[in-house]
Amino acid sequence: MMSPRYLISTILTVLVVLVGCSQTETIVIDSEAIRVTPATESPSRQTTASNIRIRLGETEAISSLDPLFANTNSAKRVVGLIYQGLAQLDSDGEIIPGLASSWEVDSDSLVYTFHINPEASFQDSPRFVDGRGRAVTAQDVKASFTRMTNASVPPTAVSMFSPMIQGMDVYNREQRELFSRADRSVSDIHGIQIDDNRTIRFILTSKHPEFLELLATP
Repeated sequence: MMSPRYLISTILTVLVVLVGCSQTETIVIDSEAIRVTPATESPSRQTTASNIRIRLGETEAISSLDPLFANTNSAKRVVGLIYQGLAQLDSDGEIIPGLASSWEVDSDSLVYTFHINPEASFQDSPRFVDGRGRAVTAQDVKASFTRMTNASVPPTAVSMFSPMIQGMDVYNREQRELFSRADRSVSDIHGIQIDDNRTIRFILTSKHPEFLELLATP
């Protein structure tokens, strides 16, 4: 429940994933400002996650911290502080690297190739071996896009991307309309291809100049 003054206090840890991208936010922290640096691919065994308490004044309820379930502006702002996408917007609204350190677009603007930042990693968590956050891979990015098609999540995100990415619309329709796996004939989104652990390609259905901007906004 929200307090009468709509003041929330939540413990946030920095995670790196794809679907919602972070934006510049003004926040008040209970202590001195802390710069959080992503762990390397082989973080030190002495590295431990520390909690940062952030207080945000919002006028709407925080509906969910899951990017695919964040359906209010307040939730999207908080999600933007936790997760990071392939690209993001700077304070001037320009598209800059996020999880992807760089990318190339082919001559006909149909293939976008992203190179994952080698320093991008998940936050330390007991879910990982030895509690250390591992490096983010191209497979993680694809898994995030594939999860958009899951019948158990809202269709908001997939409705934006499926018209753009080859094979995503057909794959999505099967996932949401054919509940028996035996009835499905499409096993993958062929417009999202992994070259190696750090390289992922998106093949578009046609030219979509807004594709990068969409990746960079919550």
